[in-house]
Amino acid sequence: MSIPTTRKPIVSEPMVSEAHLASFDRTMQLMALLETEAQSLREHAYRVTDLATSLAVALRPDDADLAVKVAVGALLHDVGKTTIPTHILNKTSRLEPSEMMVIRCHAAVGATLLQPLIDDKGVLEIVRNHHEHWDGSGYPDKLAGNAISLGARIVSVADAFDAMTSDRPYHRGISSEAALKLLYASSGKAWDPEVVEAISSLYESGRWPRTMV
Repeated sequence: MSIPTTRKPIVSEPMVSEAHLASFDRTMQLMALLETEAQSLREHAYRVTDLATSLAVALRPDDADLAVKVAVGALLHDVGKTTIPTHILNKTSRLEPSEMMVIRCHAAVGATLLQPLIDDKGVLEIVRNHHEHWDGSGYPDKLAGNAISLGARIVSVADAFDAMTSDRPYHRGISSEAALKLLYASSGKAWDPEVVEAISSLYESGRWPRTMV
């Protein structure tokens, strides 16, 4: 299914300033440039953006700046994967340790690629730190707890949920209910407990993004 490149963040219009919209439009231009070589990542990026932005609004309803940073950061969180050889990205068997190291570089590489293009520390933190873990066991910087920006903690949960529920070369997607159980199992370890509670509340209340249904 083709997804248009003119989408706007899931934030109510009165909350969004002209500067926010200009930032989002620049991001969509970047996404359009990436689509030809990273089409397999595009739909994942849009689903993660919808879910992460909904989480940001649920957690901080009066913080439009957070919602827009999350939308932009989520759209571009995997941009570093465009530098990874296709045979590694699409491998169906267990990755070798050297291949896993290449995969794990994508967060830092993505932030480095975007630094000359996006003058927003919050967005760059999301791209670089969306694989950090609440207990400090993530990568690339081994950050823990509130040392990880809230935006990165939100995108981390949204990214993990979509990875669990989507078909990948190396696994079949599981149900939303099963994914939520896995998130709860690692709440306080991999993920911020507040964000895990928020995604559960979104699901149970029916305020689920359309792209996640």
